[in-house]
Amino acid sequence: MWTLEVDPDDEQDRNLPTLSYQSLALPEAGAVIRSLTQRDAELINSRWEYRSDGSLEMIQRMIAISEREGGCVGVSIDGKLVSWMLRYLDGTIGMLFTD
Repeated sequence: MWTLEVDPDDEQDRNLPTLSYQSLALPEAGAVIRSLTQRDAELINSRWEYRSDGSLEMIQRMIAISEREGGCVGVSIDGKLVSWMLRYLDGTIGMLFTD
């Protein structure tokens, strides 16, 4: 789950809604921003330039940790995952991809 925090004392932030979601739909674009799941791991691995014998397991671990702590996000258009980013085990962001 993600949360957008706003400062009620900041004039620009007062007009922003507080946002918590598992996924965020952008209907005009037919897109959904969502947390990655284990079902996405094989596709991500297949598209990763540096895949290896152990990379699928690493991606699965990254997604498993993200399911608890956040950090692995994808964009689906009409139900097809077309873009993603993952948080590495050390907290850095990587594996950015857009089809």
